[in-house]
Amino acid sequence: MTEFEKLLDFSQPLDVNLLDQVVMAMYTCKDDSQRRQINAFMTSFQEHPQAWSRVDGILEQTKCDQSKFFALATLETCVKQRWKVLPPDQREAIKSYIVNIIVRYSSDEEALRRTKTQLGKLNLILVQILKHEWPHNWKDFIPQIVESGKTNETLCGNNMQILKLLSEEVFEFSLKQLTSKKIDDLKERLTEEFQLIYQLCEFVMQNAKNVLTLQTTLQCFLRFLFWIPLYYVFETQLIDMLLHK
Repeated sequence: MTEFEKLLDFSQPLDVNLLDQVVMAMYTCKDDSQRRQINAFMTSFQEHPQAWSRVDGILEQTKCDQSKFFALATLETCVKQRWKVLPPDQREAIKSYIVNIIVRYSSDEEALRRTKTQLGKLNLILVQILKHEWPHNWKDFIPQIVESGKTNETLCGNNMQILKLLSEEVFEFSLKQLTSKKIDDLKERLTEEFQLIYQLCEFVMQNAKNVLTLQTTLQCFLRFLFWIPLYYVFETQLIDMLLHK
């Protein structure tokens, strides 16, 4: 059995060290034929129905940044290409895993700095899931992200980044990816629940000490200005908070 065949045997535990060697070879190999073989393996791995189940083990065990990126790219491929055909229990498992690892990576400043690139990718994958699941299959997403943001300042900063990405996807980037009805549903729900998001923005402006969290919140609100009701600009404390913060 070749190295590639061992890594594609999903009935056996994954040899993460072997995966690291193969992934690194993709970046260092000068032989075109071998590079094509490695590229074919990577494609086969990412397209395997059980590939997503390897991601947590890779992220936990590898010390190789390239392997971590490969794992996250594998998870992203699953969400973009296979989400609708996954059984409900697998979709819930992926959702839970992504939420938990995002919380773990963004709950303290040291972890945030160490995992910044991976966290950015995880945020993007979460937003891709939201485009499938929210609001109908994840009705409490906005209340959850707002309430968790009030418990931890660095977590709050990342939550604001997720809301910013969601706003951009719904109002700017999704025209070619979603049906017009789905886009309308997302816009309607985001507008309906903006009061909760505004409360989180207000909470940050009044309480945050972390400059990065404040910057992220302001950038987030800047994206919101394209679509929020004008009430939140002229009839709340927003302008006063911006002037005196």
